[in-house]
Amino acid sequence: MKHGLNSSYIQRMNVKLVFNILRKGQASTRIELAKMTGLTKSTISNIVNSLINIKLLYEYPMASNGVGRRSVGLKIHYDRFHVIHLRITSKEYFIGRFNLQGEQYDYFAENYSSFSVASKEVMSRIKDQIRKMIDKETGAPILGIGISLPGPYNSGIYLGLIGELQNWDDINIAKEIEEEFNLPVYAENDANIGALNEWWLDRSITDSDTLVYITTAGGTGSGVIANGDLLRGSQGVAGEIGHMTIDINGAKCKCGNRGCLELYTSTTSLLEQAHEISASRKDTILNNNSSKADFFAAVNAGDPLANELYMQALHYLSIGVINIIYLYNPSIIIFGDEMVTYGAGEKLLSVVKQYVSKHVSAELFNNIIMKLSTSKIDPALLGAGILVINNISDILFDKHILA
Repeated sequence: MKHGLNSSYIQRMNVKLVFNILRKGQASTRIELAKMTGLTKSTISNIVNSLINIKLLYEYPMASNGVGRRSVGLKIHYDRFHVIHLRITSKEYFIGRFNLQGEQYDYFAENYSSFSVASKEVMSRIKDQIRKMIDKETGAPILGIGISLPGPYNSGIYLGLIGELQNWDDINIAKEIEEEFNLPVYAENDANIGALNEWWLDRSITDSDTLVYITTAGGTGSGVIANGDLLRGSQGVAGEIGHMTIDINGAKCKCGNRGCLELYTSTTSLLEQAHEISASRKDTILNNNSSKADFFAAVNAGDPLANELYMQALHYLSIGVINIIYLYNPSIIIFGDEMVTYGAGEKLLSVVKQYVSKHVSAELFNNIIMKLSTSKIDPALLGAGILVINNISDILFDKHILA
């Protein structure tokens, strides 16, 4: 059932709209904001003045054009608040403290191999590290905590069946951290967060675009943003392309299905195949102890086995991309995570583009931008905090910082 919009909701949405326009540099004065938003000048003045009062915005004199009064510009004070970013993977966790512009002030990472992988122990250590970051005096209060997880997360429940954290189903991760620190906490799967990160940082992407972000690491997944919002589905599994069937007679996946895309395209599966086959091949530098970095170095060095496996993975990934095109009709597809960060992204982009161009209509293909992520910081870590910043207006009102 649809409901009407009350004044409080509209007020929050207007604050969020103004903040995002200023953040993307699409306007810098009150007059420009009024023109872009369609809001009245008095409404814009009220919003701007309230954000100046809490020191989230500040005014500055703009260069004079020699005619009339000098305009007063508006800028966001990005160090007014800081955000804690947390990324949990199947083998390690990463924590960072960033300002509202994504500038890093603190960082910590720990591998599970140094202690028990029991979820409760990991959570205890994560809480200790978050507290240390919060307790460091920087002059900027913490706005909230964002969490990136390697698989679907819905209404506080981690869906471990098709995620990488197989023993975390009994923990409401966001609730535990929220209760521990009395701060707003937002959690999402890493592919969705990667998509949000790209949409947030790339100023050329607009709300009218449909963006698909594809991640290939421990698993394969995608995040979809349409009309400026994440597409999550009723249980948070929208975009879980890693469990799209590519081979109905294929190997059995941990999700219970057979022939899932991530069995053929994830960097973890590539390395497992390399370990299994390398002993019987004399034309490869890979062996049973090779790491992911070793594998992709071998790809770039022209190693026969590494390239054979990589090309096979890109073939399957291309099929997945074609399915995505017909499912979501995206205007932008961005590839990120380990296949890109390990230096084999250009080959990925070239092969996928070539394959897809032969299997979809020219009209459809020519209207899709395919590119690699250019994020200099781990998208799933940086994007975790963007979850918080994207809800800044709700937090400011709920905490009575804005009235």
